[in-house]
Amino acid sequence: MGGADSVMRFHCKAYLLAFLLCLSFTAVDAAEEHDIFLAQGIQRIAEERISDALALLQKALKVSPEDPEIIYYAGVAYSRAGRYSEAESLFLKNLSSGNSSPEVYLELVRVYSLTAQCQKAESTAAAYRDHAPDEEFSRYISKLLEACKNKTEKKNYQLTAITGLQYDSNVTVEPSNPPSGNKRHSDTRAIFYLHASATPLKSDSVSLNIEYSLYQSLHGHLKDFNILFQRLGPSVSVAVSSTIIAELGHRLEYTLFGGEQYSSTNALFGKVLIKESDTASTEGLYEYKWHKYWDSALFETNSVRTGHQSTISLKQNISLAPLSGSIFLAGDFDRTEQRYWDYNGYRTGAELLYGISDFFLRLTGEYSEKHYRGEYPSYQEKRTDHMQVYSLGGTYMIRKHLGLTVSDSYTRNRSNLGVFDYKRNMVSILFIVGVL
Repeated sequence: MGGADSVMRFHCKAYLLAFLLCLSFTAVDAAEEHDIFLAQGIQRIAEERISDALALLQKALKVSPEDPEIIYYAGVAYSRAGRYSEAESLFLKNLSSGNSSPEVYLELVRVYSLTAQCQKAESTAAAYRDHAPDEEFSRYISKLLEACKNKTEKKNYQLTAITGLQYDSNVTVEPSNPPSGNKRHSDTRAIFYLHASATPLKSDSVSLNIEYSLYQSLHGHLKDFNILFQRLGPSVSVAVSSTIIAELGHRLEYTLFGGEQYSSTNALFGKVLIKESDTASTEGLYEYKWHKYWDSALFETNSVRTGHQSTISLKQNISLAPLSGSIFLAGDFDRTEQRYWDYNGYRTGAELLYGISDFFLRLTGEYSEKHYRGEYPSYQEKRTDHMQVYSLGGTYMIRKHLGLTVSDSYTRNRSNLGVFDYKRNMVSILFIVGVL
């Protein structure tokens, strides 16, 4: 419900109704079965035991499918479970049967806002104000409509630019292929990053998304380490149900290193997102990449890493404002032209976000292992790497579309082959500009 008072009011009403119904059951032997399910279901909602509440209220609906009280609370249970289409159907049934209480309109606006159906949310809100212009609920509905508007704007198109400075204690082009020995240096660089996304086609269940990213680094001393990276990719998202979203997409990546060709990547991926509730979701991902590498003055045998990679990952997301976070587990399986660059890798990590007002704090940690399948030349030994990466950053939003980020990232790679054993620290000061 809207605000602390509304939640308290809902809980009190739910407990009172459950108490009165239960009292009546003990006094009347001929109590209806659906009344028992209703009372227990209301109590489970108040206790936030949504799965139990839904099971009880579904039973009540089977026994008495036209009871407006059962229809309403079943809709609430479906909504809290993230099953918005079922919730919408029940609330609309409430209205069509003459139950036009403020709570029904409020819950329906909430459903439309969470599913980014802003036009429906607006019309339902207008109908609500005609029936019951409650000041407290009106303020809550206004917040829902504003959130819906912001959500819709972000989904349709977005353009973000990031620029600033980084200090890198051990400049590399990528962690898995660092320059060896005396070729490692520290440096300061200016960076520019551009990310654009658009949703040119969108319906209630299908959307077409296009994303483009560009990254450019300009070093103060190590000019040969300047990187230009670009990524372009379309994807299609399908809402299989109110709680399951499937996505299929393609990405093309291209990297220039020191002005020379370094790598290109074609990637296909499939992802499934399952929403367990408003606060929890699970993501499963499969990705197939084909890499092409070119030799350069710094990496003279880089081309032997050309090949393909498969990645499988599972991620759990949790959001309990002002905190949100995720944990993940992934497997990477790389196959190249030379067996000593083939590896089976495993990664696990977590992210924690804290946001209050205009300040956001981000803490991440990741551990990974790579077990290479062939003996590395001149060592006659298979390479094994153990890597740890930690980062801490804070962002302050100076204005609505302007933010300042300060962050520090530390990488430690331990390898049984000394040439790949290294430490790296990066400190960043970046400005974030929301252009669109």
